[in-house]
Amino acid sequence: MKHLSPVLLVYVYMVIMSFAFTESQSQTSLVEGNAFLENQTNHDSIKVVFERVAPGVLFDSVYTDESGHFSKEISQGLYIVHYSIPGYISYTFDDEIPIYATTYLPQVNLEMAGIGGNIDGILEFGTYKVSSDLIVQDQHTLMIEPGTKLLFKENVRFIVKGNLSAIGSHDDSISFSAFGAEKWNGIRFYNTGESNTIGFAIIENSDSSGIRCINANATFHDVTIKNNSYQMGWFDNGGGGLSILNSDIELTNAHIHDNYSYFGGGIHCAYSNLSLFGSEISNNSCFYTAGGILSYYYSNVNLTNTIITNNVSINPEEKAAHGIYNDPECFINMHNCIVSNNQGDGIYAYKGNLKLYNCNLVQNLHHGINHYETDLSVTNSIISFNNDHGVHYSSSQISSLTFLNNNNVYGNGSANYYNCGEWYGINVTVNSNGDSCDAFNNLHLDPLYEDTANFNYHLLSVSPCIDAGVNDSVQIQFDLDLLNRIWDGNGDEIAIVDMGAYEHNSIPNEVDETTLANENKIHVYPNPAKDFLYVEPNQCCESVNIILFDISGQPVLNEKLKSISSQESVKLDISGLPDGLYFGRVIENGSAGCFKLIK
Repeated sequence: MKHLSPVLLVYVYMVIMSFAFTESQSQTSLVEGNAFLENQTNHDSIKVVFERVAPGVLFDSVYTDESGHFSKEISQGLYIVHYSIPGYISYTFDDEIPIYATTYLPQVNLEMAGIGGNIDGILEFGTYKVSSDLIVQDQHTLMIEPGTKLLFKENVRFIVKGNLSAIGSHDDSISFSAFGAEKWNGIRFYNTGESNTIGFAIIENSDSSGIRCINANATFHDVTIKNNSYQMGWFDNGGGGLSILNSDIELTNAHIHDNYSYFGGGIHCAYSNLSLFGSEISNNSCFYTAGGILSYYYSNVNLTNTIITNNVSINPEEKAAHGIYNDPECFINMHNCIVSNNQGDGIYAYKGNLKLYNCNLVQNLHHGINHYETDLSVTNSIISFNNDHGVHYSSSQISSLTFLNNNNVYGNGSANYYNCGEWYGINVTVNSNGDSCDAFNNLHLDPLYEDTANFNYHLLSVSPCIDAGVNDSVQIQFDLDLLNRIWDGNGDEIAIVDMGAYEHNSIPNEVDETTLANENKIHVYPNPAKDFLYVEPNQCCESVNIILFDISGQPVLNEKLKSISSQESVKLDISGLPDGLYFGRVIENGSAGCFKLIK
């Protein structure tokens, strides 16, 4: 009998092994199991990787569903199994797992990756457990990626002494919250520079204010600050949602709700400058003085297109949850605002300065405006259906500081005016619409809201407030709905501003942020912009006027561009403007369009 040569034997062996390997490749078995994320109810997107070590190297993977379950048909063999997801500590079984039949893997629980201490650079997308104070030191910068979730252990703070950029997106907001049922101690900005921004974010469940700013500069846009508290607040130290001391703060498109503090349930502002645009302060609570906003010593507060509503007091004996409280030496300037349904005065002002334009103070539990020795000016506004007085001067002396001009004061429970001055409320003439009014052109007629019972304060077409204001006082080119201001609402071909926060029957003033909806579409880009803004028409045009307004309605750029060719780009330098939200207005051939710009 002949013996096979060694070479042939090796060949036969390789063929047999190849067949065995091919056979193992073709045979599959089901593997399934469950993996869970610490402190989460949604357990999807955990990646399970199967690394085969015999026979031959092979990789496969699957992701868990929302319940944490996974299943996968994979080639048979001996496997190392890995579990991972950003923000959590990865896990690998200690031993190789044979998978030659349906296999049920043991349950895996992924623990959150704990962070704390000094931090800078980029915090990548993921969910993080913060076990000790997280600190951005002076002259350091931290950028947090969209969709990131930070869950803070009890009494832990996020301290910013340097620069923070935490900007999410419409679809991927950044979250700052508590770990489980424990309360954390909120975000702290101390002695910071000017490059702090939080956008598209949620700040919640702190028991020491949601955000506290001390000697800081910051911009917050598209943020929700909710379910926070500050238990020990006093006049110079409160604010359940936002507390501001010696700082310059700008809020845009913010919703501050369901917060609590002894003073200033929503916002407490002391020795600071605060600007709010397009925001809502609602359902906050206090024990005494200001459920919505408390403005204290030497503060300047500008409110534009902001709603302050349904703020309450937890002290049933006090009508103290004022929408706004303004203290001595403070200045509040308001445009297109609604202050309604607060469990106290709409606005309580103790000395200081208070200027209102095109506002509604309506259905508050106490007075619409209650003031003492305040430099008060109210124009083009509606003060209606408050439980006590419309405007109340808290003194036995008649006020010489009250100036009410071209308003509608109507239907307030006790009386429309108290101690406001001679001739207020006494109709002696008629306005331009032929309606009876007092010597200061104040009406005393039902404003005829669309649906008062459901807090809809738009004007019906027969409202006496339409075309009844005074144009000279209009400083903002749009109303609360971002419709054009100074509009011919009654069809008499004379454009006169309406009273109140809404302009009746006007046209939209907000269009696509980069394309203006007029016949010659003009593109304004990029958005957000940094140093330069480009203007590009689809058609040739002789002149284009570009105006940028800040959130207080003041023009900060006015450029007249001549003879622009089709598809030609004109560059505008905006490098000198502070970061924040701007409103742009483009005028071309009598057609106007507006856009919002973020810098």
